[in-house]
Amino acid sequence: AGSTYSNDYNFLFRPVPTSRQTDATKHIPSLLSVEPPTIVVASSRDLVLARTRDIDDAIAHARTAGMPGKALQIALRDTRMVRRHNLNRLIDDYLCALLRLQKHSMDNTDF
Repeated sequence: AGSTYSNDYNFLFRPVPTSRQTDATKHIPSLLSVEPPTIVVASSRDLVLARTRDIDDAIAHARTAGMPGKALQIALRDTRMVRRHNLNRLIDDYLCALLRLQKHSMDNTDF
């Protein structure tokens, strides 16, 4: 047996054990129910707990703040990392916002 820190990469090929799900939880995506990891930063006087965030959290923040352009811009930086959001939906939200702006500016112009 090797040490704990050896180059044993066989874990990559082992099947991932699945958890038992009840009928109520079968329809909930597993990615949404997982808490993000918590990082502990400690010094001699203080202890800080911080949750890590990812690109999906930044997109969700931009959408709730009413910034569909910013949400789309964030998603387009690295589309492979976007997991909880649909890129087509983000594009649709952005185009709808542009059409609302165009309509609003046309309503305010005097001919």
